[in-house]
Amino acid sequence: MNTASITMDFSLHRSEKQKNKKMYLWDALRDQFIPLSGSSCSIGASDACDIQLDYPGISGRHCRISHYFNGFQIEDTGSKYGIYFNNKKQQQFNLNEGDVFFLANIPFAITGKPEDSSADFIISRNINIKQIQETIIRICDQEIPVLIHGESGTGKELFSEYIHRVSKRHAGLMVSLNCAAIPPQLVESELFGHVKGSFSGAAGSRDGVIMKADKGTLFLDEIGELRADHQATLLRWIENRTFRPVGSDKEKASNCNIVSATHRDLSKDVDSGRFRQDLYYRLSAGIIKIPPLRKRPEDIPLLIKHFNAPPLTDRILKNLLSWHWPGNVRELRSLCIIARYSGWEEAINTKLLKDHSKIVVPQDDDNWTQIQITVLQSALLKHGGNIAKTAKMLGLPRTTLIGKLKKVGLY
Repeated sequence: MNTASITMDFSLHRSEKQKNKKMYLWDALRDQFIPLSGSSCSIGASDACDIQLDYPGISGRHCRISHYFNGFQIEDTGSKYGIYFNNKKQQQFNLNEGDVFFLANIPFAITGKPEDSSADFIISRNINIKQIQETIIRICDQEIPVLIHGESGTGKELFSEYIHRVSKRHAGLMVSLNCAAIPPQLVESELFGHVKGSFSGAAGSRDGVIMKADKGTLFLDEIGELRADHQATLLRWIENRTFRPVGSDKEKASNCNIVSATHRDLSKDVDSGRFRQDLYYRLSAGIIKIPPLRKRPEDIPLLIKHFNAPPLTDRILKNLLSWHWPGNVRELRSLCIIARYSGWEEAINTKLLKDHSKIVVPQDDDNWTQIQITVLQSALLKHGGNIAKTAKMLGLPRTTLIGKLKKVGLY
């Protein structure tokens, strides 16, 4: 479906600015961003290479990265320990921005220039996230309805909050409604409110979210889950800006800006007849597309620190970068909670390796004993060597912790 003439798509498609933006090789273990110069770069341990790496296992001339119009290509140029992508050793393959690959057992990714987020509650240094924030500021000047698209767990509500904070309506309330969580029989009441006695259980009159958001922002989360009849009801209000609470014959008006969010491809839903085309046009004057976590791997260490998880070892970081994060930031936060109380070894075993056994990281000299030592040392240091407090933080019985400490020579 071609909506270019109707909607203003502010998503991060490959604009002229993006085609020419500077790209970097992110060295994950050292957290360094190395500029990629020209259309092709040789990488290896030799000082004759454009990018010189001194990790064990990196060959003199390990590989070459070439930059094409629509992405990158990496080719093994005779390395001893190979290149790994998608858990497979490969000779030559194509890469997109944000894809993680391994040279021998060292993780890398191609990213844009790291940029700090404009909002303290959006944790990112990804250039695309920064550009989204700049786009939001431009959109807010026009006070147009915005549709946020992103996979589950990418933080769509955070970006809706950012839209509200930088808009001209920031002094008003931002009122949220999860369209997927409302029983069908209560949708109109939640939207428009109701008067006393209008239905069974209506013991008093109550404003709906549309009235509560007057002079502010209405955030409709999971808008794609609305039934067809409720889509029509919402469209009538958007077009007229007046409504009647359930059980009332009096018209009310609300002047609020609308921000919607969905994980669905609504343009495809329009084509299939699942979502109303006229409502789609009304909601999507501006479109923001949030990249999934797997496309911004440089944010993973930043988020882990923000979630107060234990320090990372190289082995743990390699495992985290090998995972594709279907639950995005929400999934990472859950993992960090497990790591905070049970340690990274337990978190990786229960959340990743146990449930998703397809993760493969090229082997190195690290072992789980060293990982345990690092996690236990960090926990002990945090609590001044107090065994009881350390055991409580790790979610372990005191005797079990002592046994683990003895096993690795720390007790």
